[in-house]
Amino acid sequence: MKLFLDTNRYPAPEQPTVGIFIKEQIEDVQKEMDLEVDIFLIDGIHHGKLEYLKSIFTIPFKLATKNYDGIHIHYGISGIFLPFINPKINKFMTLLGCDIQSWGSNFWHVWITKKSFEKWT
Repeated sequence: MKLFLDTNRYPAPEQPTVGIFIKEQIEDVQKEMDLEVDIFLIDGIHHGKLEYLKSIFTIPFKLATKNYDGIHIHYGISGIFLPFINPKINKFMTLLGCDIQSWGSNFWHVWITKKSFEKWT
């Protein structure tokens, strides 16, 4: 099975503990099933929030280059590209809480997450 994983946090040599739980989840699943994973990092933390908007173009292009069985979206705002991809691809989303529970300052994150859900249900 080929899975495309979009994430906003993943370990890198300069920050080996950032997003380590994502790496560990992938490794655990790979112990149980033959899973080929390609990771695409939307680095809104270090490169700014425009990285999410850029993903509207970059992720559909990446998805078109391979025949993926599914896509995992880590963090709700990362799903902003969903209206621009093949609607038949299997989609999985991990929510962290701050991307779906409104507490005032995260209004846009929650709104985009909810809109993303509407595009794939």
